Amino acid sequence: MSERFVLAREGCDLVGERWPGGAPLVVLLHEGVSDRRGWRQVAGLLAPQVTVVAYDRRGYGESRVSTAPFTDVDDVLAILDRERATRAWLAGASAGGGLALDTAPPTRCR
Repeated sequence: MSERFVLAREGCDLVGERWPGGAPLVVLLHEGVSDRRGWRQVAGLLAPQVTVVAYDRRGYGESRVSTAPFTDVDDVLAILDRERATRAWLAGASAGGGLALDTAPPTRCR
């Protein structure tokens, strides 16, 4: 069972859902033509083995269009801060996958 949350951000409140479970945290990022509802079945299958969060990016689902400048990366980082996560798995579909890559810290290849 998920818990709905609202995260106040400048210009827009982000609305999301959290499925409690164990570590690690998994953040599911929706594509550019949908919202968090597309992840509900996946989230239900992952929890309670892991904690899952999915939220509506600005202008999608229950999150309104922003009235202030923002970056999607900063919003993902705010979600991680809300969860007090030092580590997390980011999974995304289409534009959400690009956002996951943009948010992930750079790694060094040897």
